[in-house]
Amino acid sequence: MDRAAFFESVHDALPHLYDFAHLNGHPLSSALGNSSPLPPPALHQILLRAIEQLRPPSSTPTNTVGWRQHRYLERRYVEGVSHEQIARELELSVRQAHRVRLSAMDAVAASLWEMRRPGEEPVSAAEQAAARAVRPNAENLSGQPEANSALEAELARLANHPVEVPSNLADELAGALALVRPLALGRGVLVDVEDPMPSVPLAVERGLLRQIFVLLFGHAIERQGTGRLFVAADVLDNAVTFDVVYLFTPGQTFPLENSRDPRLDAARRVVEALRGSLDMLPIDGSGCCLRLTVPRDHTSTVLVVDDNPDLAHLFAVYLKGTSYRVVHAKTARAAVRMASQMRPDVITLDVMMPFQDGWELFRHLKSNPVTATTPIVVCSILPERDVALAMGATEFLAKPVSAVDLVSALRRCHPADSAAHPSPTSNSP
Repeated sequence: MDRAAFFESVHDALPHLYDFAHLNGHPLSSALGNSSPLPPPALHQILLRAIEQLRPPSSTPTNTVGWRQHRYLERRYVEGVSHEQIARELELSVRQAHRVRLSAMDAVAASLWEMRRPGEEPVSAAEQAAARAVRPNAENLSGQPEANSALEAELARLANHPVEVPSNLADELAGALALVRPLALGRGVLVDVEDPMPSVPLAVERGLLRQIFVLLFGHAIERQGTGRLFVAADVLDNAVTFDVVYLFTPGQTFPLENSRDPRLDAARRVVEALRGSLDMLPIDGSGCCLRLTVPRDHTSTVLVVDDNPDLAHLFAVYLKGTSYRVVHAKTARAAVRMASQMRPDVITLDVMMPFQDGWELFRHLKSNPVTATTPIVVCSILPERDVALAMGATEFLAKPVSAVDLVSALRRCHPADSAAHPSPTSNSP
């Protein structure tokens, strides 16, 4: 396959990131496979990793080309947000956002072009057309080696990579339902979700849980026989169980050959790497329950808003060994976005950032329904305690901040959680 055809296949695959039927036999799977075409879960993971590799450093200004490219890819193809909405978020016209989309897809294609297998033979146009037309069934796919290098690398990363941004069950489910809605509508399937769905943090990276949900829904929509799925969740002390229930068509019985469905195989292996489980349970011989169990996240996220990344690093050192997790926003704009998306447990805010009005940001956070009740610890080199507390700050810390003062302030923000956050050892300067 020449470079132009390769880039075209990447442009075709990205909009179908969660459509495994489309990815079956896709030309890109042949171009990236070693001795045989990649199964859909492996190609799916490669595309996700290629998008993630374009993520710029956290200090990158939000108006740069690289930042906009990654943001577009993540919002459009991973999270399923509309093109028009992304254009508004990026503060671009629809036409400008279209140019960002094309350049971003080219960036993914260029990255994948470099990793393609060496010495590959060109794929003819006829072979490409045949690959698009062939849609291997579950038995064909199960013949693929279970372990492939891309999926194994991703599983190894998950097993050893700490969760930086935990996911929220209700948010991730809503995102997954938005992504599979066209598939469900096309099959005439109604998804009946328990209301309200618990809004609890889980020890799964934000976005990854959504991908797992999409895999489960894809399987259930295809296997159901009544035009209806039932979704419910149960919150336990250390985990959450999530059930997707569907009934069979008349005459269909349990067990199903679920191990031959690449979606469930991929989902199960990812979940197990996250120290969770995925089980397929019979329901009176007439249906099936896909039960996903994932661990809850008992850490507290602290969003540090400061133009100086060294301060965020210092706070992370202070809080090492505790149950607090530090994430950093360098600008007011980044702080608003991260606070809304991550819903941190506490925000520390430097009100003396250059070129930005920290007090204006404070008022914005307090007026936003999503962050209005989030405790804010104002940090300043000026004696502004009375002003900060009068405006609604939960705590005030004078700079320079010591480890003991930081942890004490965080504990006072959530007194009931104090036992879960041991004191720092000897991290004070």
